[in-house]
Amino acid sequence: MVRWAPLKAAYVRSQPLGGPDGDLATRAVAAPALLANLLADRLAAGELAIRAYGP
Repeated sequence: MVRWAPLKAAYVRSQPLGGPDGDLATRAVAAPALLANLLADRLAAGELAIRAYGP
């Protein structure tokens, strides 16, 4: 089950972009939102790591 989580996350991330045959305009509009969500996830993970090792 541990390997399933990254595969599922990658699939879910690719869906807003419409897949390989998706409309270019849809992909262009969805990409910034997808990047913003990815950045928010990374920042949250970094914050958790800092709190885990901080005083």
